[in-house]
Amino acid sequence: MRVYLVQRRHWEFNDDYYGVTQKEPLKAFQSAEDAGFYRDQCEHTERRRIEQEGIDPGYSGTNPFLVFDPQEAPNAEPVLSSLPEEELVAWLQSQGLPCPAKHPEEYGFYEDNWWASFLQASTTEQRDAFWDRLDYVQLFEVVEVELEDT
Repeated sequence: MRVYLVQRRHWEFNDDYYGVTQKEPLKAFQSAEDAGFYRDQCEHTERRRIEQEGIDPGYSGTNPFLVFDPQEAPNAEPVLSSLPEEELVAWLQSQGLPCPAKHPEEYGFYEDNWWASFLQASTTEQRDAFWDRLDYVQLFEVVEVELEDT
């Protein structure tokens, strides 16, 4: 029998950045759609918690660009999205939201003052849509598992 397991991806600090160190099974479903719906609920709830409290009690930062480092890019810079920064900025502009400052090498997504102004100006739906664009930062995942018959 095939089931779809929703897992929490635990992000822990390793002296440089937060990375996924373990995965905790939460709930199994017979339907991939039901599992995906539950994963999305968990993801949205955890995003709100991070925005208010920070990633963990030892670090109060809420800006995902300062916290997460899920993948190393070819130039050894942490990457949170498969989208270029210009596309993230264009989306923010299309929503009438604050954009990070443009620096010679990059945009200032890492600046706490930008993140604070983004949180204040955005709706919950806009924040979720932005987090969704950070597709390398997943707090929960669905894994397909084949159970053995006994």
